Amino acid sequence: MTSEERAVAEVLARYVRAVDRRDEAGVAALSANDAVAEVTYRPFPRPDHP
Repeated sequence: MTSEERAVAEVLARYVRAVDRRDEAGVAALSANDAVAEVTYRPFPRPDHP
């Protein structure tokens, strides 16, 4: 793994940890000031709900 790849992997790991902890400041610290996040949510089907 190159040093650039390690750097990207570290940023990704920090992002995932921040999301898991619901750490908005941590996520923001990893983002550019003008970043835009688009999130699509589709719930998983439940066997007890049509």
